[in-house]
Amino acid sequence: MTVPGMIELDIIGQVRDRLTAGQDLVLATVIQTWGSSPRPVGSEMTITRSGDMQGSVSGGCIEAAVVGDAMEVFETGAAKTLEFGVSDARAWEVGLSCGGTIKVHVERLAPDDPDLLDQLAAICQAREQRHAVAWVRDLETGDRAVLRDGAAPLGRLPAQLDAEAVMARAASGILTSGLLNSDDDRQFFVRKFQPAIQLIIVGAVHLAQHLIGLAAAMGFKVTVVDPRRAWASAARFGEADCRAEWPDEAMAEMGLDRW
Repeated sequence: MTVPGMIELDIIGQVRDRLTAGQDLVLATVIQTWGSSPRPVGSEMTITRSGDMQGSVSGGCIEAAVVGDAMEVFETGAAKTLEFGVSDARAWEVGLSCGGTIKVHVERLAPDDPDLLDQLAAICQAREQRHAVAWVRDLETGDRAVLRDGAAPLGRLPAQLDAEAVMARAASGILTSGLLNSDDDRQFFVRKFQPAIQLIIVGAVHLAQHLIGLAAAMGFKVTVVDPRRAWASAARFGEADCRAEWPDEAMAEMGLDRW
């Protein structure tokens, strides 16, 4: 199980950092699934020219094949969409035998694209401010735009889409990551980013020490609350956010949202 939020946003943060450092990347994104699939729509993986990978699009089933196609995208610069299913001989070769079908979009991200860098920064900033955003990509032209609630689209939003309608659905939780068809049968991919799901553990006991490791691995943002300073300490909980306060005081200060 993967909790949507923190893990996927970490990939976007890594993309921003690498592009800012002048390194180009290929981004592979699961844009559609049918039946049983190892990873959900919106799962992402980055590939460098040397073949280094971050993230996952199938939990290990098709990654090697995607890396091979990524090398081709580096050379041509042209995005491509890959499809793997159990009826596809190639899928059996790479290990996709779960009974489903996966469609993966593979595109090169260039460090000399200031609009792209601005969009990635906006996505990361929304995470820090705990707001949902939607990243819309035109799979035909490569145009991209970030939609934020109450703000103008950042980037080139296709004229076929209504920014307010898409963002209203994203903010309400109705819209999940996936393909979106326009009235003229154009196809776009909308990647929804939401803040990391937050888990607040009240009581810095020994069971909490085991729980935070599991929760962090699943993508939760973990906070431990206990007024006993000797218990709620970095020495016992590592990098987890520890608050030596009474629970009602801590939660009033933190503020609770839908996540």
